[in-house]
Amino acid sequence: QDILCIQSKGRGAYQRTRVNKYGFPRGFLMRKKTIYGFQTGDLVKATVPKGKKAGIHIGRVAVRASGSFNIQNATPVQGIAHTYCRLLQRADGYSYFNIKHRSIASSPWYQPGVSAMSI
Repeated sequence: QDILCIQSKGRGAYQRTRVNKYGFPRGFLMRKKTIYGFQTGDLVKATVPKGKKAGIHIGRVAVRASGSFNIQNATPVQGIAHTYCRLLQRADGYSYFNIKHRSIASSPWYQPGVSAMSI
């Protein structure tokens, strides 16, 4: 039995320029949050037909202005063209993943279904 885990990721920042510790501008962020209809945090399925990164990749996307995206999953993939990506779920500020359910015993000799009163 798998357990659905939800982790908060946020929706991004309004601030378009990062600053250093003295308050001076250091680099800049993209002026738009969406690129080719995708936004960082969207869940996508990328089907790459050929090349070094050929295969099917499913994960959270990080967009770049160039249209070459990064897909973040168990094995991250960088530089996937937006044309290979298909949207599965829009970014809602959370990350979803499954973990395997395992029973947690208070002691190594604990057996489920046996009460302490019967001992």
